[in-house]
Amino acid sequence: MMKTLQQMEPRALIENAGYVITSAGSYYLTANLNGGGSQNGIVVQASGVTIDLRGFSILNCQVGLSAVAGVQGVAVANGSVRDCSGAGVDLSLAAQCRLEGLAISNNASDGASVGSASLVTLCTAAGNGGRGLVLGNGGTVFRCVAQANANSGIVIASNCQATDNTSSGNGAGAGQAGLLTTGTGNRVDGNSSNQNNGQGFQINGTGNLVIRNNACSNTVTDYAIAAGNNYGQILLSPGTAFVNSNAWANFGCGMQAAGCLSAADCDDGNACTTDICQGGSCLHLPIVGCNNAGCTTAAQCNDNDACTTDTCVTGACVHTPIPNCNPPCVPTTCAAQGINSGVIADGCGGVLNCNPPCVPTTCAAQEVNSGVIADGCGGVLNCNPPCVPTTCAAQEVNSGVIADGCGGVLNCNPPCVPTTCAAQGVNSGSISDGCGGVLNCNPPCVPTTCAAQEVTCGTIADGCGGVLHCNSGGGLSCNTGLLGACAAGTTACINGVLVCVQTYQPSAEICDGLDNNCDGKVDEGLSCAAVCGNGILEPGEECDDGNTINGDGCSATCKVQPGFSCAGSPSVCSDIDECATNNGGCSVNATCTNTIGSRVCICTPGYIGDGITCVPAECTTSVQCDDGNPCTNDVCQSGVCTHTPKANGTACNDGNACTQVDVCQSGVCIGTNPVNCSIGTCNPATGVCQ
Repeated sequence: MMKTLQQMEPRALIENAGYVITSAGSYYLTANLNGGGSQNGIVVQASGVTIDLRGFSILNCQVGLSAVAGVQGVAVANGSVRDCSGAGVDLSLAAQCRLEGLAISNNASDGASVGSASLVTLCTAAGNGGRGLVLGNGGTVFRCVAQANANSGIVIASNCQATDNTSSGNGAGAGQAGLLTTGTGNRVDGNSSNQNNGQGFQINGTGNLVIRNNACSNTVTDYAIAAGNNYGQILLSPGTAFVNSNAWANFGCGMQAAGCLSAADCDDGNACTTDICQGGSCLHLPIVGCNNAGCTTAAQCNDNDACTTDTCVTGACVHTPIPNCNPPCVPTTCAAQGINSGVIADGCGGVLNCNPPCVPTTCAAQEVNSGVIADGCGGVLNCNPPCVPTTCAAQEVNSGVIADGCGGVLNCNPPCVPTTCAAQGVNSGSISDGCGGVLNCNPPCVPTTCAAQEVTCGTIADGCGGVLHCNSGGGLSCNTGLLGACAAGTTACINGVLVCVQTYQPSAEICDGLDNNCDGKVDEGLSCAAVCGNGILEPGEECDDGNTINGDGCSATCKVQPGFSCAGSPSVCSDIDECATNNGGCSVNATCTNTIGSRVCICTPGYIGDGITCVPAECTTSVQCDDGNPCTNDVCQSGVCTHTPKANGTACNDGNACTQVDVCQSGVCIGTNPVNCSIGTCNPATGVCQ
């Protein structure tokens, strides 16, 4: 069987720039996509889209590839995006994206940006006029290269992971870095950031983890880590043979943020100064009342720091740091441990036994009447508690004399509990009344009625010492053995004997479906047919209400109409309340209203549908449908949001002050006529070169 083209190639071909993707699916290139300097390359307006560049380029566009707000799951791989007048790849409004194997270069703005929960791997961002690679919250950038971008090389927001990436030649001064964090909770692990024009690593925010990175020869500093972050020890120029075994350490070539990262970097060895790191600079604040002056020997200046040379110079102590000195161990004390922590390392190669001091025990924690117990601190306590009174209520019935729990006794023979015949079996005779007397529990008589007897004649006992006369017992029917209507009989008690008396005598045949003359034939000799509307329920009729009007429950053909029930002859029809059972088959999110012969289902506010099926409404007002895109008309219609692209050329605002003319094109706000800065770059918030 011949395969269709769709079966052979189940993907859509993108042939021209300005291509707008409106449906989920797989797309690909077979040639370069050139925007001619005036068009966007590809605009994605649907979730679940995969684009395979197949080694080709998106080039010379306004924005190479972009997505509108709310789109999810865009994957782009295997090609390059270059030489665009705006961003190369702008998926900043799209979530859960994946960029893999892309070369993004020489674009006038950012190289590539992705929204939350996205992955960027095996990509290169080089020579772009803004940032190299930018990730939203919860993203991962892995094994990528950012090189020679005008601003920071790699920028991550919050709760991201940046692992095994390389940044070099990025940034321009303070505030720019090879790798920059702007939020909290990120993991920066195993990255290399060298020869950048600003910081190597700039860690803003708090709660970030910075481990196993290396930085060297960055223009401003190698590491600039804000307070409130966690980072491995920074080893500066450790040499060819590492003597530090810290697996989490970061490495540098001697450049630290403005001279210090923490107070530990500022220790001047002077016991009479408080050493702090503020704004990257070391401050040594004199301690009021402390005086090192007056020494006469070096021994008087010992600061107990093995990594300083302590001397007395002209009556003042001088503490000179010893280069490449490994400081002595820092002892650990039991006071820093938990209670009953047992044997712990003392921080200097030995151990401490941290069994804590005694914990007093009180009688309140002991069993009742436990007597003398240890108090937990080498002494004893007498824990015989005061008496606890006992009451008869807690004893078995008739338990007699018992201890009262306080040295006395109680008489717990309880008062009598009367017994009644009602609690005894029928005809139980004389029984104890529970209080020393007796009761006669022969129960009263239970009357018997004729209705409960077999059909007989004569008298029967009434169950109470008398008799009943049960002539003509009710409810018994008989059959005379005759044919037709003559077979019906009535039971009668005659002279003490039950007999079956014939009810009907033979009569002339009429059209009533009965054997009136009792000859075994029905309506013989007659031409009979049911007459609808005569008020007589005849064979073949479901009802007959005496008319031939439709809509009153019994139709013009004597059929029961839907939504009604009919009974009797002539028939009486009544409306059925369909809503009384299972909400009339309406949805649980609908209101059922009974009508004559039917019912109406209407979805309750907040739900939409036909009443049988009701689903939550997406919206109730158009305000709720605002998707943040200035190039769509957002309207709530029958509970569903619709987003209709505005006409091409409609003025809009792309949020970037560095684009001077913004117009809608295919439902996307495109910024054109960018501000060109001869010095510095344009600030997108103000539109000012800086």
